[in-house]
Amino acid sequence: MAISALTFPGSHNASNLKVFILMNMTIMEGPDRVLTHPAIFGDPSLSSYERGGGYKGLRRVLSALSPADVIAEIKDSGLRGRGGSGFPTALKWEKVANHRVPVRYVVANGSEGEPGSHKDHYLISRSPHQILEGMIIACFAVSAKSAHLFIKESFPEGVKILKKAREEALAAGLLGNNILGTPFSVDIEIFVGPAAYIAGEETALLEALEGRPPPAPAETSLLPDRNGPVSQANRRQ
Repeated sequence: MAISALTFPGSHNASNLKVFILMNMTIMEGPDRVLTHPAIFGDPSLSSYERGGGYKGLRRVLSALSPADVIAEIKDSGLRGRGGSGFPTALKWEKVANHRVPVRYVVANGSEGEPGSHKDHYLISRSPHQILEGMIIACFAVSAKSAHLFIKESFPEGVKILKKAREEALAAGLLGNNILGTPFSVDIEIFVGPAAYIAGEETALLEALEGRPPPAPAETSLLPDRNGPVSQANRRQ
């Protein structure tokens, strides 16, 4: 999940990580201020999050910034995704914002698909509103009117925490129609998906959100327009 550098006041250059390339992989070294901000060490409630400065970034975004301004700040911050590739957040947001399409969506992957990683469970358990605020800001930046947060059914405690956080945000006017009295409206669906590992891969994730199960390799054609299904065992090495 890419959590906005605008989430907390004074968090410009929030990534604060050393980034280098090793064997064609992006490596990031901490400490990671996105994952160690004091607000995380309270409880997952809205009141605790706001005491730590939560949603002040959203208030500033909606009162003083344009979508282009938000993307520019994210680009200046050097913020990257916390997944395996460490992809620059601003590049992804900019690409979505520049697509000439009538409808845009924001999808966040909370499935914890990367081996050895525990960041998604950690954030969901300790700071769910940080995730929601980052998604709301992302929606504003790319002009999306709806968002979807994928979480695996094998993490029922996280599902409960996220659903409660969403309800708190709706009740406080931080989510839904005319957020904080502005013309901007967006809602976030908490989508509970299958526990299978593949469901965390981004294209399979979108399939799951659309209600289609990920295909089994032995039943799916290597070249869909040729000769039907191709067994893994018959593929060239």
